[in-house]
Amino acid sequence: MADKYLTDMLIGNSLIFACGRLQKSITNSVMEFNLNFEQAFILRELLFLKDCESINQKALSDTLRLDAVTISRNLTRLEKAGLISRKKKDGFKREKIFLLTSDGKRIAGKANEVICTHFSAAFAHIDEQDRSRLIDALQSIIKQ
Repeated sequence: MADKYLTDMLIGNSLIFACGRLQKSITNSVMEFNLNFEQAFILRELLFLKDCESINQKALSDTLRLDAVTISRNLTRLEKAGLISRKKKDGFKREKIFLLTSDGKRIAGKANEVICTHFSAAFAHIDEQDRSRLIDALQSIIKQ
């Protein structure tokens, strides 16, 4: 029992440390574009939408697993910076959707390149078999 507890603690601490380290390195890099970590991932999510798709604040919050206050604050900052626009969703009085501006698309593309570079560097030393096992393990944690 004690061995399982210690193993679980080691795994948990390792996950937190690894995620924190990756977040810090991405944060330091996206500062070049006057973005914080959350803003970079919001722009990245908007970049991945198809031209015919739109997304509202609740969906962004759910997708990125960020609380409503964090999403709202960062969307307002991105809008003030001219990187996104907010418009009413057709047929809905109160619901707003968010779209990238042309500057937003440019910055989102650069931020995405930075994020992908950091992800690749973080996982470069992990072979395919271990990557597959890691994905399976993380997916089982996420599904809980």
